[in-house]
Amino acid sequence: MKFNNRRFYSRLNIFLFSGLLIVLGVRFFFGEHKKFSEDEKRDLAVMPSFTWNTFFDGKYIDSIDDYIADHFPYRDEFLKTSFTMRDSRGIKDNGISYYRKPVVRKEPQNKVDVKKSMTADTAAAADTTAEEPDGAEEEDNLLLYNGHAMEIFGGNDKMAKAYADVINSYQDALKGKVKIYDVVVPSSIEFNCPPGYKTNEKRNIGAIYNNLAPGVTGVDAYSAIAPHRNEYIYFRTDHHWTGLGAYYAYTATARDMGFTPLELDQLDKRYIPNFLGSL
Repeated sequence: MKFNNRRFYSRLNIFLFSGLLIVLGVRFFFGEHKKFSEDEKRDLAVMPSFTWNTFFDGKYIDSIDDYIADHFPYRDEFLKTSFTMRDSRGIKDNGISYYRKPVVRKEPQNKVDVKKSMTADTAAAADTTAEEPDGAEEEDNLLLYNGHAMEIFGGNDKMAKAYADVINSYQDALKGKVKIYDVVVPSSIEFNCPPGYKTNEKRNIGAIYNNLAPGVTGVDAYSAIAPHRNEYIYFRTDHHWTGLGAYYAYTATARDMGFTPLELDQLDKRYIPNFLGSL
């Protein structure tokens, strides 16, 4: 008699699955049903009382579903496994969360056509980073950590080159009339991100400066700001730097432009009350 592998494994599968259902069913009906979950810190569902009204409006069946879900056999073990798997994903820090802003409709507005001063090639490159059309929708994702709301950085080499091409177009149009300086500002997430969270803003700034035309100076504001990363150089709930952060970038710009920057204590300090920030 020829052995039929397919039939054997089909029957074995039916036997094991049926056996599992029987074991879980017996465990459900005769096992202990707790009233409170220590892991979830909440009361568990109780067996509902039958009434014709709740039966016909569906509430009785829904309550039965809740009861079975809360008292499923080995539920605590399944929950602990689920928690372990969840905690093993991504950044393991309870102080980190993400926030997605509601979708906002952009109001139509008149814009200045900056492409008139560009070459055809540069204008085409600029289209890769152009603003969305009037009336488009916009969503911003924020990383929340340690009291900061920070925009998640999403630059890449293609965007870096397109931006540099725009700066180069002004160098071509104004050559011999002015000296062009480009100061690319690292954002808050570069210095305030959680441990283990990697950003690539420094590399992206380098990609921009590597694409600048001869005669355009890329100011290294990053190196001037980085030593002061523990100071209040970015607003906690705004995408701008503070006056102090701007000051450190100003010192780097002054160095490259060939003049001595003012000392910090020579500047006026002002305060804006009730400022919540753009984020």
